[in-house]
Amino acid sequence: MIPEYEALSYVWGPPEHPKHIYIDGSTIAVTRALAEALPYLRYKEQPRTLWIDAICVNQEDLEERGRQVEKMAALYTCAKRVIVWLGPESTDSDLGLQTMESLSMKISFDIEKDLAYPPIQTGVPWTVQDPIIPYDEQAIKAVISLLKRPWFERLWIVQEIRLANNKAIIQAGHKSILWANFISSSYYLRSKFQGDKGDGILSSEFLKHYLHVQPLGLGKPQVFEDLQRLTWDIRNTKCTDPRDRVYGILSMVHKSSAVELRPDYTKSVGEVYQEVVLHILERSKNLRILARCEMAEDEEKLSRIPSWAPNFAVPSRYQLALRDMSAAGDSLAHARYLGDGVLGVTGVRVTTVASIYSLTSASDSETSAIKLIQHLVAASFEAATKNPASERDEKSILRACCRTFNRNLFLDYWLPPKGRYPTFPEGQKALDNILNWREGESFQGLDQSTQRYIRYFQPLTAGRAFFITDDGNVGLAPVSVRIGDIIVVLIGVDSPMVFRDAGNGVLRVVGEAYLDGFTTGEALLGNLEDGWVRMSRFDEETMAYWVAFLNIVTGEIQIEDPRLGTLPDGWKIQGHKEERLWNWFVREDDQEIEKQSEFERWGSDPRLAPEFLRKRGAPLEEFMLI
Repeated sequence: MIPEYEALSYVWGPPEHPKHIYIDGSTIAVTRALAEALPYLRYKEQPRTLWIDAICVNQEDLEERGRQVEKMAALYTCAKRVIVWLGPESTDSDLGLQTMESLSMKISFDIEKDLAYPPIQTGVPWTVQDPIIPYDEQAIKAVISLLKRPWFERLWIVQEIRLANNKAIIQAGHKSILWANFISSSYYLRSKFQGDKGDGILSSEFLKHYLHVQPLGLGKPQVFEDLQRLTWDIRNTKCTDPRDRVYGILSMVHKSSAVELRPDYTKSVGEVYQEVVLHILERSKNLRILARCEMAEDEEKLSRIPSWAPNFAVPSRYQLALRDMSAAGDSLAHARYLGDGVLGVTGVRVTTVASIYSLTSASDSETSAIKLIQHLVAASFEAATKNPASERDEKSILRACCRTFNRNLFLDYWLPPKGRYPTFPEGQKALDNILNWREGESFQGLDQSTQRYIRYFQPLTAGRAFFITDDGNVGLAPVSVRIGDIIVVLIGVDSPMVFRDAGNGVLRVVGEAYLDGFTTGEALLGNLEDGWVRMSRFDEETMAYWVAFLNIVTGEIQIEDPRLGTLPDGWKIQGHKEERLWNWFVREDDQEIEKQSEFERWGSDPRLAPEFLRKRGAPLEEFMLI
């Protein structure tokens, strides 16, 4: 019988100048960081059983290391408690932890709705909308000092704390508080510092370090099935072995998806990263992971990893992902691996990049962002006038720019509203105010809605470039985009992709793009009829937002895309407990329906299969990627 134990989550620290500790009469060398932690963790009057990876796993034996990594999930899930060790106390660490504990007693944070509520027992009327955080600058600085601790940057701590039970604690020196209290307070402070209230050096400093907190969860055991989402969540973390960017998150991936991916440290980094893409393609028939690909700005520095396999070892240049798009609808990828690093994918060639504009000056200041927006709108107008075939008028260009600068993230598209984005009419008014702004006027002189639009423009476009296509459309792409690159919508990929001709009939992946007017299946199905918009509505039972289509004229909401038409012969929609949220498509003669796992039931709409799309007139072609 395994005795009760606590699992330690900590930073190993450099291996130089190790210390020796005594275990069962023998000595063992450990890092100075671990030796420093043990006196704080030792009970004076009774034994304490700790599981510590550096001691319990032979790091030099690659086969044993791989086996132990597979068991990590069970080790942290079964632990009596997980201890997050930040390090010894500092001059303000006690204040930081006390502030977070005190704050957690005053609010209850709902991460799905992004709202804070007062606990019933206190009756303190705190909500996200309250304008002032009732803590002084010293207390907030103490919290920021905690977030700067190296523990928050480690890759492995993501699974260690996500898999912990609700007894997990976070400790600095001798002071500790519940992890659940710490994380809920972190989410609350983030909500206060963003948007209108995100002004000033203090809020910027907090939000910068909050990026490491965001993927750590709400202090309860969590399992995820989206490997692409997890690789994005850990993009800012650090690890010694680049293969751990895959192996370090497998325990959080749905077992139906990860069962064939096993840690194997005898494989090269390139083999591991390529294996991830091919595994996802085989198991779930989607290629959303391609959105994680980012070509280096210097093509001569291209890695040996195929361009269609994300290089997880290179930090992303993006602050925010291009989420909330559905460029290919609910389709499955149509792709094949041809060997020798060549992947054939199917989709529609939409347009070609004609001009590119840097967005780096947007981060200099608010006034720099204003001037940049004015310049980009002027360039869009000029491109339309130079193109005789362009049918874009001033109104359509302004609407396209308004959507692009805010990545089409407007409150109109969530029910109930989520976050603090503007509505589309507010965005249009903000853009009008920006275009009428003149040199010498102050940023503070603009109304709050316009200021918020500008503040969102900065992080939403960070790491990207603005482009205009040969047909006058606009969008956002990786900074490595070049004139002549093509924009493609692939079956089974949520965002449009940028490809570059590599000669001999093959292409390289540059990265994902926002292409205005091609985020909701337009390349495959055509435009939505007037009055229909794609939106996300919140479901109380599942505590999640689900895609639906809203008729803004009649108020009708349906889960079916109104462009799809009738199902092909031999197919039907199978009833299930969540049929109000999504359709489950099955063949009428399928006798194995009830034996399918929940993971296997997430089937694609057969009307988005290549053969049916071609019948609709979609100009599908195969692209060879290297």
